[in-house]
Amino acid sequence: MSDLFKPYLSDPMVQNIIDELDTLNEPNLNKMIVSVDWIISSLRDYYAKGRVKPVGRFSASVFMSRGMLFLDRAHSTKNIDDIINYVFTNTRTATDKNIIRNIQEVTIPRLVGLGLIELDDSGRTVTGVMPYPVSSKYFVRKNVVGKLFDQQINQFAILASVQDFPVERDQLASSAPRQELFERDHNALSEIDVIRNKAYNGVPYTVAKDYLMTNKESLDVWKAILEASGPVRAAFRDLMVLQGDLGGYISEQDIIAYLGWKPRAIYKMFRRADSLGLSKLTRTLNWEDALIRPIAGSKLTYNFTQLNGAPQILTLTRWVPDSVDILEKLYRAGSIQSDELLNEFNPSTVGKIEHVLTEIGVLEADKINEGLWNVAKNKGCEELLLEANTIAVKSRRISEAKGAQTKLADYAKYLDDKTIEGDSKKLEVEFDKEFGAAIKK
Repeated sequence: MSDLFKPYLSDPMVQNIIDELDTLNEPNLNKMIVSVDWIISSLRDYYAKGRVKPVGRFSASVFMSRGMLFLDRAHSTKNIDDIINYVFTNTRTATDKNIIRNIQEVTIPRLVGLGLIELDDSGRTVTGVMPYPVSSKYFVRKNVVGKLFDQQINQFAILASVQDFPVERDQLASSAPRQELFERDHNALSEIDVIRNKAYNGVPYTVAKDYLMTNKESLDVWKAILEASGPVRAAFRDLMVLQGDLGGYISEQDIIAYLGWKPRAIYKMFRRADSLGLSKLTRTLNWEDALIRPIAGSKLTYNFTQLNGAPQILTLTRWVPDSVDILEKLYRAGSIQSDELLNEFNPSTVGKIEHVLTEIGVLEADKINEGLWNVAKNKGCEELLLEANTIAVKSRRISEAKGAQTKLADYAKYLDDKTIEGDSKKLEVEFDKEFGAAIKK
């Protein structure tokens, strides 16, 4: 069994699916969860512009996103009507009446049937919910079957292929699970702007919108990156993929462990990535270099502005043994005695976690009880703890309809609207030309 889920084994609801936990760490499932977030976000934008119903079939994605949003909200809100309203607000793709009825008659019974939530006798209050890092992945995996999923199987295959880098359209078509419906499904994703069609060296490519980050300014970033052929371009690609896998935040320690780069190469590449706007250079609490950029389905890299370097909590989940277990205990309890942790875990581990959480601002001092770990209030700390542990098991949390907007780099303060508008088309042409040249090499 994967150690990823060790912190949740004591939960009675997790015990009910313990024989299936190994199936929740499959790469295809992780990509599926990101794809679901992309589709629901694009559908929301599509409908918000007052457009008619798209020709594509997206029922499986909508269903999965509603289940994940319900599970997420049920950890902090127990009233069924309040949760339904939250899910409705963030998956609005049809008439109000239809969405609410669908959540009541389809989503909730499915969650109950899978053993992911428990309700009281009235059916109006949530009395139990499986920890989100486990339940979110289990819900998606259990719905990767049936008629609804089969309608979107090509869409999920396309998005899994292009999440990290553009792919030739013909290659996607030849590997489609249902080749006879490839054009329909590819056009459906294009219609809601999840993917975009490009031509490089006269060859049609499919590019994920999220890959381009939607900011026209990012095109000159990629132009500069892809002017470099050979190992440099490959290194940036590896960097981008690894950042996505690790939640948008990577440190020097991560690069050495996962990519095997030498410290001098890391120094150069990190600074080059920062100067290009590919990622933002930052430092860990130990003053090691790190890079940060936003990714789909994670709030960690652009929210939590009241905290000091919130993404650094990920260094704990990767490199400090038992940290996910301790973070989960703290998330559930809200406060915990350090002596209780010292009785169960290595003192060095407890000390490192206390230091990092204090520096970030997650823990606040208790003047009466010196050994008490208290989660700071009104800073989003509970949200941060859940986010860190969700990323640790390679799941995601469906993005909300409103909130902070992701930015690849903070160019807006340096470029006025007229400059951006006037140069964006030119930049796009230059990018396509240079990208095509890089592929040809």
